[in-house]
Amino acid sequence: MGDRQLKIDAKLIQEEAAQKHGILLSEQRAAELAQEVNRLNSATAEAAKAIDLNDDPTVFTATLRQLKR
Repeated sequence: MGDRQLKIDAKLIQEEAAQKHGILLSEQRAAELAQEVNRLNSATAEAAKAIDLNDDPTVFTATLRQLKR
């Protein structure tokens, strides 16, 4: 996966909106949404770099038990 990011385009936004939600979007609105989706995807990818995905799974359970008190 690495640093490779797929860019979402207006056409994909229009297709997904129509197929999954029955919403018809103008090309202009779909382009605006695509720009926002790409901005959010970039921010999420950047933030994910700071997350250690090798955490010990038992820490989650211990945290839940501690919060229950």
